[in-house]
Amino acid sequence: MVMPKDAIKYEIARQNMIIAAKKRVSDPEWIEKHKEAVIKRSSNQEWIKNNKEAMIKRSSNPEWIKNNKEAMIKRSSNPEWIKNNKEAMKNRSQDWCDNLSIAIKKKVSDPIYLNNIREAAKKRSSDPEWIKNNKEAAIKRSLNPEWIKKHDDTAKRLAKDPDWIKNVRESANKTKINPICIANRREGAKKRSIDPKWIKNHDDVSRRLSKDTIWIKNHQVGVNNRSYNLSWYENRYGKFLKGGGFWYGAVKYSDDEPYCVKWTFWFRKGIRMLYDGKSVLSGKTKEDNGGKELSCHHVFYQKKACCVWDEDARGYYAWIDGEKYYIKGDPNKFVLLTASEHMKVSKDKLKWVKIFEDIIENEYGGKCYYTKEEREIMGLRG
Repeated sequence: MVMPKDAIKYEIARQNMIIAAKKRVSDPEWIEKHKEAVIKRSSNQEWIKNNKEAMIKRSSNPEWIKNNKEAMIKRSSNPEWIKNNKEAMKNRSQDWCDNLSIAIKKKVSDPIYLNNIREAAKKRSSDPEWIKNNKEAAIKRSLNPEWIKKHDDTAKRLAKDPDWIKNVRESANKTKINPICIANRREGAKKRSIDPKWIKNHDDVSRRLSKDTIWIKNHQVGVNNRSYNLSWYENRYGKFLKGGGFWYGAVKYSDDEPYCVKWTFWFRKGIRMLYDGKSVLSGKTKEDNGGKELSCHHVFYQKKACCVWDEDARGYYAWIDGEKYYIKGDPNKFVLLTASEHMKVSKDKLKWVKIFEDIIENEYGGKCYYTKEEREIMGLRG
């Protein structure tokens, strides 16, 4: 339908269209016919083809894009439209929701659709205006008590939905082994690590959370539960980083080789206490690390340290940068590092191994962790 260009006539036509639309959606006979027409169209290959072509044509038409944006902005600031939209959302039947779910599943299995979605996402992510509007919308939502309540209620409901949890896990597992996703995550991590604004925001959030007693309590419960859960280590560090990754310089992990069972929260806490919570390289503390605990680094890059070691007639050894390196004394050696230092030592490993061995021997008398007995004396469980 071609709308009149005259402003008054346009508004009259728009109002008539709204009245007609309301009349239609309250007519059971029209609804039934509309459903049948939709089903008929969705199985008509010619219609699907024409519809796709029309969408592609529109999406590359600057005038259509401009008009669509203006219409969206106009709608989003129209209280009547917002009210009607909310009512329509509430009145949607279970059948409608089921059909939408089926349609989404069908679309996400279509390679062409997925590729178009990726292209659109790339285009948006480089559009300054879209980024600005998206940020403003996110800030607006985060300050809206009604939105926060709905978000929390939805999160609680989904957290108890077995099907939703299963789907999320399956989706997460797919992205973990998807080369494109892995490459994008790495690229994103690199960009963030040198973005001053992101670093500042990250530090601000870390400081805020470090003073949030509820968050600290929940975090501690999660850490304690993981400390004694081998399957968590398998999933987190085995499957996710299998055959590569970013942690410990792409150490090779496998599903049947989790961290040593002694590598618990309390063991790591003992390491942090021995080093007085300071980095062995810079002396930096938790406060200098964005409010996060410093990382406990395995000097010989062996996640099985404390449990299993390779040894022969000459003694314990580790493969470092392709070289068989024999370890002096106790093979269980650990140091404390900041997040940036931890990433830094993933290169030139042999050089860092020697540096850390010298630091432990000369500055800490060869000691780099507290034994279980020593931890018990200090009141640390486990």
